[in-house]
Amino acid sequence: MQPTSQDVLLAKNCRVKTIILHELGHAIGLFHEQTRIDRDNYVSIIKENVIDRLFYNFEKRTNRAMNMYDINYDYRSIMHYGSYEFSVNGERTIKTKDKRYQDIIGKAKILSFNDVKLVNTMYKCSGNCPKKSCPRNGFVAKDCECYCADSKKSIRKCSDTSGDGGVTEPTEEKICRDNHRSCAVWAQMNECKLNPVYMLTNCKKSCDKCKGGKNETVEDCKDNNTDCKYWAGLGECSKNPVYMLVHCKLSCKQCNGTEVEEKCDDSNTMCPVWAKAGHCKINAAYMLKNCKKSCSECTSGGTEDKKDDKVEEKCNDSNAMCPVWAKAGHCKLNAAYMLKNCKKSCSVCTSGGKADETVDIDCLDGNTHCKDWAESGECHRNPGYMLNNCKKSCNNCGQNSQSYGAEPCADENSKCGAWAKMGECKSNPDHMLFYCKKSCQVCK
Repeated sequence: MQPTSQDVLLAKNCRVKTIILHELGHAIGLFHEQTRIDRDNYVSIIKENVIDRLFYNFEKRTNRAMNMYDINYDYRSIMHYGSYEFSVNGERTIKTKDKRYQDIIGKAKILSFNDVKLVNTMYKCSGNCPKKSCPRNGFVAKDCECYCADSKKSIRKCSDTSGDGGVTEPTEEKICRDNHRSCAVWAQMNECKLNPVYMLTNCKKSCDKCKGGKNETVEDCKDNNTDCKYWAGLGECSKNPVYMLVHCKLSCKQCNGTEVEEKCDDSNTMCPVWAKAGHCKINAAYMLKNCKKSCSECTSGGTEDKKDDKVEEKCNDSNAMCPVWAKAGHCKLNAAYMLKNCKKSCSVCTSGGKADETVDIDCLDGNTHCKDWAESGECHRNPGYMLNNCKKSCNNCGQNSQSYGAEPCADENSKCGAWAKMGECKSNPDHMLFYCKKSCQVCK
């Protein structure tokens, strides 16, 4: 522990209450619960499922490095990792010895009783109090009062006659859980009705079949991260359900019970452009769902769309991977390449009409941050990249166009070739299409 103050720096995606509590825990001297010397009595670490360079987060600490102060291992600690933390393959990295706690670890929203007790003990908060015995596992705090565990509020003052000071054990009846990490996704696909024999047995939580369970209230159904809506628009609800369906419930439409009134908005920044080009008709299945505002679908009761107009120009993809990349959101993330080479998958083939209805695919931004970078002066400071990849924001279109040469088509990692052969261009496009352009054959 340091006697001086410490600065805690949080990235944008980490400004969530649970993460803040976790990081502040580190700042005042707490370690990850699963690194305790006695952890093997409570959990198993599945090393082959952990990303190699991040395995240090799971390594056991010695008694000398980590004083446990005679406090029991705590599955509910804010410092405990979740079942799939830092997984390299989507499989569990931590398996609890007591199966009742498998769906509890890593989901703490507040400090547990043992977290509070540990900090009070570490800092000798009761140092000025007379010696006092508390019921069972209770402890004396700075105000010289005894505090015990409370299953609802984590901690409370002990009563004179009772107080178990421990955490209420979960019972099979109380725990309504899913037995497979894909349950929420399957439920979203209506499998609770299509495949009830399996689903109602193994996916009770997602199918809302818990005994005496209550539907989630509107207040409980929320996003825990400001980027949830953006990630949901990229398809992360189905690609990364372990995180998204827990922390981005609202954006992933996982709210049960009372319906949450959905804002009438566009989920993609390209919606106004596509709408102007006539895609509310050409690609109605996508547009009327994801570009409601631009397609003027915010009010109920509209007329049916007429049959699609014939597309005059050939609408083709120049790369077989285009549908996969488009599904992953790269029509927006890498627009400069995608809207030129993946026209069909990105739905930018224009119908015959007025000249001003066409999409100028030579004047687009290839990154969602282009506008911010341009406003901060990057068009002048970094023209090699900006004038090629942020043409719209840098006003480098048409007669104003300046040629700085194309970016070198190269891989930024020596392992790109091997990763591409393993299919990573398809399974991990967010990384590969930017850092392994040559191997993924997406050079402009």
